[in-house]
Amino acid sequence: MSFQFVGGNLAIDFANTIVIEDGKQIDLLTNPKALYDWLKATNMPLAELPDDNGLARAVTLRDAIKNILVTYNSGTAPKSEAISRINDQISLKNPTELQISDNGSFQFSSLPNVWKLETALAEIASEVSELLVHTPKTALKVCAAHNCILHFKDVSKAKRRRWCSMETCGNRAKAAAHYQRATSG
Repeated sequence: MSFQFVGGNLAIDFANTIVIEDGKQIDLLTNPKALYDWLKATNMPLAELPDDNGLARAVTLRDAIKNILVTYNSGTAPKSEAISRINDQISLKNPTELQISDNGSFQFSSLPNVWKLETALAEIASEVSELLVHTPKTALKVCAAHNCILHFKDVSKAKRRRWCSMETCGNRAKAAAHYQRATSG
């Protein structure tokens, strides 16, 4: 299964790396290469392939984000460990490095084309924090399809978006409704 970027937010798309396929929950981040590929697809290519420890840190962050999104939508409190994990990652966010120039002066330099895993995870954690602080609760939704667990940020004008994607879940629902009408009447 390929990655889906339907959440409208980097952190939501990261949480959406757990999907439902044929009625079973599938984790799309099962190895370091999958994490590397996902980050590359989000324009955060890593300088090197993460190790298993890096994958474990990323999955822990993803699970914390997922916990917060699910509990936020259900009106229950998230696990305190989930908030702590996000705060821990945010504290590591530093997209710049201190460098000394040829004339001896110091300057900040960023490497936008090469990311360190911790910086990429910190960026994701920062995104979910900004999302939760600045987005109305009613705009954070879960796909209405009974066999889908993907989250998204509803940015539609009327705030009536129901599906993670019209091309997949929305189309299936409309086709099923059409079939139901055609065969019952």
